[in-house]
Amino acid sequence: MNRRPLILFVVPFALGLVSCQGDTTARRAVSEVTIVSPSSTVLTTTRGNLGLVARVSGSGGGALTDRQVIWTSSDTSVARVASTGTAGSSVSPVGPGTVSITATSEGKSGSLTLTVRRPLVADVKIMPLATSAFFIGDDVTLEVVVTDEEGVVLTDRAVTWTSSDTGVAVLLSAVGNSAIVHTRSAGSVTITATVEKRQASVSFRVRAACSDFPYDDTGCEP
Repeated sequence: MNRRPLILFVVPFALGLVSCQGDTTARRAVSEVTIVSPSSTVLTTTRGNLGLVARVSGSGGGALTDRQVIWTSSDTSVARVASTGTAGSSVSPVGPGTVSITATSEGKSGSLTLTVRRPLVADVKIMPLATSAFFIGDDVTLEVVVTDEEGVVLTDRAVTWTSSDTGVAVLLSAVGNSAIVHTRSAGSVTITATVEKRQASVSFRVRAACSDFPYDDTGCEP
């Protein structure tokens, strides 16, 4: 008879202790948020999305993989982020400038500074002509292809066209990456396209329109 009150008293106390311990160990507080990827902090405006990864750490130093992470950009005119709510996200370059990308979880934040720049011109090519000889008075259309260091075609760069001999052929008009050259007299000429510090050239002959006679580089000869 004396043992029953003791058993009834000990069991609730033990259950309460287990419950208390469960509450204190179920969820650790976030102590630090660190952006661990990407390793490169320089982007070009022509590059696509770049992956972002944040590490959320608990008070004991271990990673917390079940926490919501909010991603933000300090300047959306430079770069935008996809705020997915998870430790993984992505950033998209928009325009040149410097921007801070921040990952926040439960009041703790980590940031990464990115620089977005215009891509450098890596290569300039003039599309091959269908023929290497034209008649006096012809209009020759030229197309230049400009690419950056990743092989992306650039259409926003100024192209300067020059003729090695304006007496033979002269620039008639230029729009974007295209130009029209007008032939004026017989001879040989080289047309050069310059984009920033890169160049490409194409050469052709101009002859008189007298197909009934043989000709050389200076025009028709009877």
